Formats: sequence, structure tokens, C-alpha cells
Amino acid sequence: MRKSIIVVAILVAVVLLFVVPVLLSPSSPPSSTRAVNTTQATTEKPPTTITTATTPTAASPTTTQSCDSSYPDVCIPPPPPYLKCEDIPYRNFRALQPDPHRFDRDKDGIGCEE
Repeated sequence: MRKSIIVVAILVAVVLLFVVPVLLSPSSPPSSTRAVNTTQATTEKPPTTITTATTPTAASPTTTQSCDSSYPDVCIPPPPPYLKCEDIPYRNFRALQPDPHRFDRDKDGIGCEE
């Protein structure tokens, strides 16, 4: 009798230590019969909103927008037409060569310096 109680106790301990944590782990797929509480608040953070500069519609005559790779931080369409600093809203942005719009007159890597 005593041996059977010890065997049962060991089996219960094994189930509690190994089987139950696997069944309750969050990585297990949800059961199709399990009820889901949709009103419960989650601890996930809301998505981060990133605001980037956009090209004014006057500088982009078409609906498809292409950006010149000489200006990696802002979106300025390639020529033609050739634009001047007065034609765009950006100032002090990175301008790489060949700089087709010639926004970086002194070639220091900064376009439309103020």
C-alpha cells in the first residue's frame, strides 16, 4: 500500500512539473474550443508612428513618386524639372554627389543650407 502511494505521488509530481507547464505555455497554439476574452486589455505597446518629410505636390507632377538617391533623407524627384531651394520645403538635408539639382553648391554634403 505504501509503495502505491509513493508511485502515485511521483506520477502527480511529474505531471505537475512537466506536463502542466507545457500545456499552459504561451507558445502553444490556441485551442479552437477555448473562449477568448476580446475585452481584456493587452500589455503590448501601440505601434510607433514615424513621421517623414514628404515632397510637396507641386514638385511631383505624377501620382507615382520617385526619389532621387542623391538626397537620402528627403524625397526629391529626379530632374527634369531642375529644382531650386526655393522650390522645396527642406533645408539642411544630406546631399550626395552627383547632386543633380545642385542643392549643395559648396559641396560640403548639406543641401539648401540656411
